[in-house]
Amino acid sequence: MEPLLEWFGYIITWYIVIRILIIQWLWQSLKYIWIHYLQNHNDHYRKYFQSSRNNWAIITGSTDGIGLAYSQQLAKFGYPLFLISRSMDKLEITKQQLQQQYPQCPEIRIFQFDFSENFESNNYDHLERAIEQLPSIDILINNVGKSYRTAEFFNEISRIEPNFHRSIINVNIVSVFRLTLICLPPICPMPLLSAYSATKSCVDHFTRCICLELREQCPKIIIQSILPGFVATKMSRMSPSITVPSANSYVQSALHTIGHTNRTFVHHLHCLHNKFYQLSNYCFLDFYTRIAYKQMLKLRQKYLRRKEGQKFERIQ
Repeated sequence: MEPLLEWFGYIITWYIVIRILIIQWLWQSLKYIWIHYLQNHNDHYRKYFQSSRNNWAIITGSTDGIGLAYSQQLAKFGYPLFLISRSMDKLEITKQQLQQQYPQCPEIRIFQFDFSENFESNNYDHLERAIEQLPSIDILINNVGKSYRTAEFFNEISRIEPNFHRSIINVNIVSVFRLTLICLPPICPMPLLSAYSATKSCVDHFTRCICLELREQCPKIIIQSILPGFVATKMSRMSPSITVPSANSYVQSALHTIGHTNRTFVHHLHCLHNKFYQLSNYCFLDFYTRIAYKQMLKLRQKYLRRKEGQKFERIQ
């Protein structure tokens, strides 16, 4: 009798879990449809994007991909822009193109900066002084990023590129902390919570913690964690497709979510991919993770074969 009751308990538990997951999926689907297809986007933009000559937008990694797309959209809305990138040539070209395409953009300032510098680098002091010259900061886009050239083992990448780990931490994590520390006091004078995470999800976790901190103290500030899948940029080296949106279409969709959610995957297939990943891992342990791991191994093998082929050609 006891084994029968035990199995009955398992069945009831899984039934409840599945019902909750279905309800959650339906709610998220309806919310997605409302945000991207049913709401009036012009009214939405007027509500959340109140540009003026004194309300500046700061964008890191602003000369390519998603950062460039954000620069274009905010210039279109009439925001003055403070663009940060490590290449002065690209900054000059981007500035000239934006001024020609969006005459409603009142002013564009550029600042050359390499975020792979250490946290305590004096260069951050120069950047901070430049930002302090801005009348008011309305938007900060922490976009700058660094990635692998191909899928690679953790202990192998340091042999290929000795300073890679330090560089990727400085670019992907430290830059977010430091820019937030620089820009947040002018937006809302207050102490900043300590970061809780040093894992790969550090930025996402940090963003959600800051969002909770500011929700009551500065409710007018909107903080959002954007979790993109593959986007067609120079970093991903992918072409636009059904599952890989262009940077422009991705950013346009991302702008629709402002004020509706503090954490978003933006693209519907990226969201479905993540939900399937969570559900499969929840129900079948690391089933999906193992599939993804095998795919990464194939990418690595393909990259190594191509690299060996290039070496052979040079030898000949």
